[in-house]
This record gives sequence, structure tokens and C-alpha cells, in this order.
Amino acid sequence: MPRLTPREPTEALQRDAVIDAEMREDVASTSLAVIESTAVEESGPALPTNLEQALYQWGAYQIPISLEERRLWLVAQSGLYRNCRTLGQAQALSDLARALGISEHEAFLGIHNIQGQLCFSAHLIGALVQRSKRFSYRVVEMSPDLCRIKWFENGEEMGESFFDIETARRNGWVNPKRGPWLTAPDEMLRNRSLAKGARTYCPSVFGGAVYSPEEIEDVTHIEGGTR
Repeated sequence: MPRLTPREPTEALQRDAVIDAEMREDVASTSLAVIESTAVEESGPALPTNLEQALYQWGAYQIPISLEERRLWLVAQSGLYRNCRTLGQAQALSDLARALGISEHEAFLGIHNIQGQLCFSAHLIGALVQRSKRFSYRVVEMSPDLCRIKWFENGEEMGESFFDIETARRNGWVNPKRGPWLTAPDEMLRNRSLAKGARTYCPSVFGGAVYSPEEIEDVTHIEGGTR
């Protein structure tokens, strides 16, 4: 029987080993940072002095070990998706993509987390409604002053959603010097009308109420005192 001799690791294996080491170091340091920022009260438990103590004391063992976690970590580290920058975000969006029946790419691009509220881009809202086969919509008017959309279920008209520029001005969302309400009012009106209609006529497509990033951002800016 021929004797087997060990071979030098290939370039691909060496690269994988480096990636794994970087991934573990990155996630470990992130876990410690989260743990340190959590224990802010002086009367609380003593802060761990190293990662091993942290994992034991806080149950924060989040170092990726599976091929799926490794893949999602690489996606988060790629910098291609601004809404997906950590392993946790990538995992959550991946799970949501499966639940909605869309690709991870669509979820990474079209689902946002703004002030703790999940939001869907107007393009993703429209795509999910049309793919449902049960619901559909048609933009019947779109201008810098008004957007009107008709909604249908199995081909039968259910109603209409609309949004006008006067409502945006009245609520203080239109900045007279800059911003999307000034440069692209027709698209902003469409986005608001689309989200409003989807929330009213077909929330089952999204598993509940759906909001667009513009809706949350406008409210957040007003509450924060910025215009």
C-alpha cells in the first residue's frame, strides 16, 4: 500500500484560513463592544475582562462557525449593502427574504431599519404586491402635485390611495432649499401613496402594516427638530 505524504495547503485553503481568523476576531471584538455598552449601571455586574468571561457571563457566543454564517458574514463585510453591515443584520434579512419569498439581494437592497422600524422601499412594495397574483395596482395620476393609485383584488377594484404635495407642506416635510421633496416631488408622492395603499388594501402580503423609509424619515426629522 503506497504511503501517503502530506501536501502543502493550497492557496485557496490558506485564504480561507485567513478569512476565518479575521471573521472570528471581528465578531469577537464586536461582541465585547456590545457587552461593554450594555453594562452601564454602576450597580450592575462587573464587566468581563476578556472574551471567554464575556461569553460565559452574558451568553454572547456569536462567533460564526457554520458555512451559512460564514457566507453571510462575507456579504456583510463586502460593503455592497448599506442595510447589511453585521452578521446579525445579514441573518435577519436572509430569514425575512425566505419568509417573503424574495431573493436575499432584494431584501438587502429594499428593506431598511430606521429608528427600529422595518421599512420597505417603494420598489419592493410594488414588486411584492404584483407578485402576489391576488392583488395589483395601477398608477392613474402622477405629477409634482398629486399621485393617485387604484388597487385591485383578483381584478376587482377595491379603492384608491392618494397623496398630495399640500399634505407634505402642511406637515413640514418639504424643505424649500433642498431634499427629495424639492427635487423629486412626483416620486416622493408615489412612494407615500404606494405605501399607504399597500397598508390599507393588502397588508397580508407583508405580514402586517408596511411603511416606506420616507414615512419614517419624515416623522423622525420633525420630531428631532430638523427640516
